[in-house]
Amino acid sequence: MARTVLRNALTVVLGGWLVVAAAASVAADEAEAKQTAQAPKPKLICTKEHVTGSMIPVRRCRTVEQMQGEQKASAEYLRSLNDAQSGRVISDKPGLGSANQ
Repeated sequence: MARTVLRNALTVVLGGWLVVAAAASVAADEAEAKQTAQAPKPKLICTKEHVTGSMIPVRRCRTVEQMQGEQKASAEYLRSLNDAQSGRVISDKPGLGSANQ
């Protein structure tokens, strides 16, 4: 009889913890859903690009911000190469017109 009472008490306690955990999970899911609903998904722009060494084009999807960042990085890289070839020192990075030559 004592075992039955102990088992029933344990079942009630564990059941209570499961209810608390489920309620916390539901609250977290609702908060995440609200946050996701408020933040709009960035628009993706997909292009087909040819990879070196392959005849099959690859579909590449990026956001506008990613495209602009890549464009700025490319322009800066080309500018640094041009400056390095002309002999101007603009960077302390090795290989890009460093002052340590």
